[in-house]
Amino acid sequence: MKNVLVLIDLQKEYIIPGRPFYLENNESSLANLKQLLYHARYAGWEIWHVRHLESAPDRAVFCADSPYSGFIDDFMPQQHEQVFLKHDFSCFSNLDFAKAMQELQDVSVFIAGYGSTMCCMATIIEGYGKGFAFQFIADASNAKRTDDFTECILHKAATSILAAYCRITTTSEVIAL
Repeated sequence: MKNVLVLIDLQKEYIIPGRPFYLENNESSLANLKQLLYHARYAGWEIWHVRHLESAPDRAVFCADSPYSGFIDDFMPQQHEQVFLKHDFSCFSNLDFAKAMQELQDVSVFIAGYGSTMCCMATIIEGYGKGFAFQFIADASNAKRTDDFTECILHKAATSILAAYCRITTTSEVIAL
């Protein structure tokens, strides 16, 4: 069976203090993401990088011409890895992503990234509705805080909700495969 690692929105918006989507507690998820990416590359997995870009030029985040919308340096795609741009929460909003998913057969698809309450959740739930089975790597993901809830609380809630739509797994479990 082939494995595909889908890395969602590993963009500088999430790691630069003061940015609207900055994650205050991202050290652990970033370390786990690095381990996953290294493992997937070493094991010859297919790797898909998804990048969120806003189509409205007046948006303050994820603008195409902003240096903050680029991939985090440690997660730059390699030449043979797929890159998909999306303008909505779900990765399926990119028709090439949706088509690539349709072409997968006998594959395990692992999802990790930011944010678990928005883009990861939207992708997994939409994929579930289309008949896809995903594995969400919870400790390699995180959620943006709100005025009412911390990153930790929102990420735990998102992971709990996602358990109805996919298998929840961890970095160490994935690396042990």
